[in-house]
Amino acid sequence: MSNFSSLLRRADTLRRFDNEPANASWWTGYMRGLRRAHHGENFGTEAEHGLFLSASDSTDPQRAALGRGYRAGLTLESRDPEAFCERCETWVPTVDDGATCARCKLVL
Repeated sequence: MSNFSSLLRRADTLRRFDNEPANASWWTGYMRGLRRAHHGENFGTEAEHGLFLSASDSTDPQRAALGRGYRAGLTLESRDPEAFCERCETWVPTVDDGATCARCKLVL
């Protein structure tokens, strides 16, 4: 099984079992980003790609999560949804099952 297939399968499994409703958009964006990274310009249009990239700057939380997930998927690396750290004032990766900011170690 290829790395792409493994990542996509992992993401789909975690998406289905994630109990946090706010993460649904992130997982959707992540899976789309994985597909775009794997298939390149053959997946989606440049306009769609631009929309997904710009979504992370949206004031709508669901749309912003979709965009952050998409950007994470473009790395073709195993990633998990981010959390907002009040101390860092930004979206950050987490450690300890999503309970601690990976940058400043603040318990979220």
